[in-house]
Amino acid sequence: MSEVILTEETSRAFRTTFRQIHGTGACEDDLYKQVSKGDKSPGMEQYLPLFYDPAETFFDYLPASTIFLLDTDTLAEARHFDAEVQERLESLQQESKLNPSRPPPPDTLYLTEAGFLEQLNRFSVFATTHQAAPGGVSMGFDPAP
Repeated sequence: MSEVILTEETSRAFRTTFRQIHGTGACEDDLYKQVSKGDKSPGMEQYLPLFYDPAETFFDYLPASTIFLLDTDTLAEARHFDAEVQERLESLQQESKLNPSRPPPPDTLYLTEAGFLEQLNRFSVFATTHQAAPGGVSMGFDPAP
């Protein structure tokens, strides 16, 4: 079982995008060669967006009338996630000096903070906080762990 359905179309999409990202040396990459032969490779799901264009997000399945109720800490969490992804990318880039398979750019796999905000701007968004504003009333909710 795999998230990647390897067809001629998905294989072509992967090879094209992989070459665009990694340049002419991409053809020498082991994963590139395996996909070109029609073989699946362990871990190839990390390259999922390269097989399907355009990659869809959760937001693409929501009706325009969707209303988001977000905690005021949501953007800080998005920033924190971006930082973690960047740290992991730097670690993988160090590892890739030993292993020829290269990690895909994070923005092909995840929504960046800017991308997240861009998607949210398509909808109605209400910000909440678990602390009462001065003169306000606390609803008695605690933040999620």
